[in-house]
Amino acid sequence: TYVVKCPTAIIDYNRYMGGLDSADQRKSVYSLDRKSRGWWIRVFFNFLNVGLSNAFVIFKKCATSELAYLNFSSSI
Repeated sequence: TYVVKCPTAIIDYNRYMGGLDSADQRKSVYSLDRKSRGWWIRVFFNFLNVGLSNAFVIFKKCATSELAYLNFSSSI
Protein backbone atom coordinates (compact mmCIF):
# COMPACT_ATOMS: atom_id res chain seq x y z
CA THR A 1 0.00 0.00 0.00
CA TYR A 2 1.00 3.60 -0.58
CA VAL A 3 1.19 5.92 2.45
CA VAL A 4 0.48 9.63 1.95
CA LYS A 5 1.93 12.02 4.50
CA CYS A 6 -0.38 14.78 5.69
CA PRO A 7 0.90 18.25 4.69
CA THR A 8 2.15 20.46 7.50
CA ALA A 9 -0.29 23.24 6.57
CA ILE A 10 -3.27 20.95 7.21
CA ILE A 11 -1.84 19.75 10.52
CA ASP A 12 -1.28 23.36 11.62
CA TYR A 13 -4.77 24.40 10.51
CA ASN A 14 -6.42 21.61 12.48
CA ARG A 15 -4.30 22.42 15.54
CA TYR A 16 -4.99 26.17 15.60
CA MET A 17 -8.41 26.53 13.95
CA GLY A 18 -10.21 27.21 17.25
CA GLY A 19 -9.74 30.97 16.96
CA LEU A 20 -11.06 31.01 13.43
CA ASP A 21 -14.15 29.08 14.38
CA SER A 22 -14.99 31.45 17.24
CA ALA A 23 -14.43 34.49 15.00
CA ASP A 24 -16.73 33.07 12.32
CA GLN A 25 -19.35 32.22 14.93
CA ARG A 26 -19.19 35.68 16.50
CA LYS A 27 -19.40 37.30 13.07
CA SER A 28 -22.38 35.23 11.96
CA VAL A 29 -24.48 35.58 15.11
CA TYR A 30 -24.56 39.38 15.16
CA SER A 31 -23.82 40.14 11.52
CA LEU A 32 -24.01 43.68 10.18
CA ASP A 33 -24.44 42.38 6.63
CA ARG A 34 -27.21 43.98 4.60
CA LYS A 35 -28.56 43.02 1.22
CA SER A 36 -27.64 45.54 -1.41
CA ARG A 37 -27.15 45.91 -5.12
CA GLY A 38 -23.53 46.94 -4.84
CA TRP A 39 -21.06 44.16 -4.07
CA TRP A 40 -18.68 46.68 -2.54
CA ILE A 41 -21.20 47.50 0.22
CA ARG A 42 -21.26 43.85 1.27
CA VAL A 43 -17.45 43.78 1.27
CA PHE A 44 -17.44 46.91 3.45
CA PHE A 45 -19.83 45.33 5.97
CA ASN A 46 -17.73 42.17 6.03
CA PHE A 47 -14.61 44.21 6.86
CA LEU A 48 -16.61 46.03 9.52
CA ASN A 49 -17.71 42.71 11.06
CA VAL A 50 -14.17 41.32 11.08
CA GLY A 51 -12.78 44.52 12.58
CA LEU A 52 -15.44 44.56 15.28
CA SER A 53 -14.76 40.93 16.13
CA ASN A 54 -11.01 41.57 16.36
CA ALA A 55 -11.58 44.65 18.53
CA PHE A 56 -13.70 42.54 20.88
CA VAL A 57 -10.94 39.92 21.22
CA ILE A 58 -8.40 42.63 22.06
CA PHE A 59 -10.85 44.22 24.52
CA LYS A 60 -11.38 40.89 26.30
CA LYS A 61 -7.61 40.38 26.64
CA CYS A 62 -7.02 43.88 28.03
CA ALA A 63 -10.11 44.53 30.16
CA THR A 64 -11.39 42.75 33.23
CA SER A 65 -15.00 43.50 32.29
CA GLU A 66 -17.37 40.64 31.47
CA LEU A 67 -19.04 42.59 28.66
CA ALA A 68 -20.83 40.41 26.09
CA TYR A 69 -20.15 40.76 22.37
CA LEU A 70 -23.63 42.17 21.67
CA ASN A 71 -23.23 44.87 24.33
CA PHE A 72 -19.70 45.62 23.11
CA SER A 73 -20.77 46.02 19.50
CA SER A 74 -23.79 48.17 20.38
CA SER A 75 -21.66 50.43 22.57
CA ILE A 76 -19.35 51.12 19.63
